[in-house]
Amino acid sequence: MLIFRITMLLVATSSGIPLACLWDYDTLKMERAAVPTAHEAIVGYFARHSDYYYRWRIKDRTSVPVDDRSPADYDDIAVAHEKLGDHDEAIRVIQEKIQRWPDDGRFESEANLATFLIHAGRYQEGLVHIDQALAINPDAHFGREIYQNRMVEYLMKDASNDESKSSRRSRRFDEYLVLKRDETLPPEEQVAEYQSAIAGLVGMLRFGNHDSPVLLEALGDLLSSHLPLDDRAAANANRLGARAYLVAASVSEEPARSRLRKQAEHAMSMQVGETLESTEKELKYELTQAKDLSTRITADEKRWAEQGLDLDTMFLDKYGETAPLRVSTTSEWKSRFRLLGLFTLVIALTVAVSKTRKFFKRRRSSSSNPSVSNLSLKPVCCVSSDEQSI
Repeated sequence: MLIFRITMLLVATSSGIPLACLWDYDTLKMERAAVPTAHEAIVGYFARHSDYYYRWRIKDRTSVPVDDRSPADYDDIAVAHEKLGDHDEAIRVIQEKIQRWPDDGRFESEANLATFLIHAGRYQEGLVHIDQALAINPDAHFGREIYQNRMVEYLMKDASNDESKSSRRSRRFDEYLVLKRDETLPPEEQVAEYQSAIAGLVGMLRFGNHDSPVLLEALGDLLSSHLPLDDRAAANANRLGARAYLVAASVSEEPARSRLRKQAEHAMSMQVGETLESTEKELKYELTQAKDLSTRITADEKRWAEQGLDLDTMFLDKYGETAPLRVSTTSEWKSRFRLLGLFTLVIALTVAVSKTRKFFKRRRSSSSNPSVSNLSLKPVCCVSSDEQSI
C-alpha cells in the first residue's frame, strides 16, 4: 500500500505526466468511435479508383450503342469525366441524359449536375439543382445534399466579403451552421443535426474530392468546435480536427497554409500530453498508408485494363473490404513509457527507504540491549607475548 500511495501521489503531481492522460475519455480511439470513417476520409484511406479506371469506364460505357445506353450508363460516363477533371464534358453528358429521360433517375441527374456545376465554380447554378434534388428526395445520401447546400451558401457568403479568399474566413463553418439552424429545434435535435453535418462532409470527401481544402477545413471546424455542448455532438474530436486542418494546409498555398496550421495548433492546445508535432508524426504514418493503398489500386487497375479485364468486377473482388487504418498514437505511448519509468523509480526509492528503515531499526534494537551493546563497544585486540607470560 505504501508503494501504491507514493506512486499515485508522484504521478498525480508530476507536471510531465498528468494522471488524466491515461483514463481521459477524450482519446483518439474514442474520437474515431464517435465519428466513424471521419479519420479515414481525412487522410484519404479508403478504396478509390485511379484515373486508369475512369478512362476505362468511359471506354466501356460508350462502347454501348447510344440507343441502348441506360440512364445509369450516362451517370457513369458523366462522373468519370468529372473525376478526370473535365467539368464541362461531365455537365454536357448529364444534360443529355436529362433530355432523354426527364423523369427517369431525375434525382441522380440533379444531384450530379449540381456537383459538376459547383466544382466548375458555378455556385449559384449549382444551388438551383441541389434544391431540385432535395425536392425530389430530401433524405437520399443520408441528407448529404443538405450540407452540400450549406457549404455552397457558406462559400458564397464568404466570397462576397472584401477580405482576401486566402485570409481568415469571416466565420467558422460550425458557427455558420448555428446561424442557419432553426433555433426552435429542441437541443437533442440540434445535436443530431450537428452529427449529420459531420456525416455529410465526410460523405462529400469520400465521394467527391477527398483532398478538398475547403471541405477539410469545414470538417475541422466541426470536429474541433468550440461551441457550447448543446450546439454540437459531444466532446470535441480535436485530434481528428487537427488532422483535417493539417491535411488542408498540405494542399494549400500561403497564407492559407499558415492559417490552417495555426488552427490545427489551437485544436491541439488543450490535449493532455500531446502537441502539434506529435500529431504530425502520427498523421505522416497514416498518410503513408493511404498513399500505399492508392498506389496498389493504381497499379492493379492499370494492369487489369491492359489485360482487358472487367475493372468493376476485379476492383470489387480485391478491394471490397479494406484492412483497417493502423493508428500509431506516439504521444500516448510516450506518456505510458514515462509513467513506467516513474513507477520503476518509485519502486527503487521505496525499496531503498524500506532497507534504510530496517537498518536503523536494528541499530535501535542493539542499543536497547546492554550486554549486546557492551560487547559491541568493547575493543577487540591481540594479546601481547608479555601478557601471556604474566
